[in-house]
Amino acid sequence: MSSLLPADGSRLLIGGKLLRDTTAPIDEGDFWLPVLRHVRDLGEKDLTLALELGVRLGTALPLAELALDRLGPGLGVGMPASSSPTAPSSEGSETCLMPAPFVRSAQAR
Repeated sequence: MSSLLPADGSRLLIGGKLLRDTTAPIDEGDFWLPVLRHVRDLGEKDLTLALELGVRLGTALPLAELALDRLGPGLGVGMPASSSPTAPSSEGSETCLMPAPFVRSAQAR
């Protein structure tokens, strides 16, 4: 594991592995920046899909909304430059990113 740590010894917990001691913003050029941006992007995609499904099913998901708002800053990479993630609204739910077979299955329940 010590070979995975950058020279400054910083740590962050990912998948049960402590790799970084802080949630402070990561500087450009830091070893962890591209890794944690990718982690943020995947997490935001999954949270957005969950929130869209919640809207379609009429189920509030307040912890998912909170997680979506805090994921990037908590990882130290901030929000994506292109757009800030927001919880989906019930308006425009017809543009759900969830593949249609999953949406139909959920609605049938």
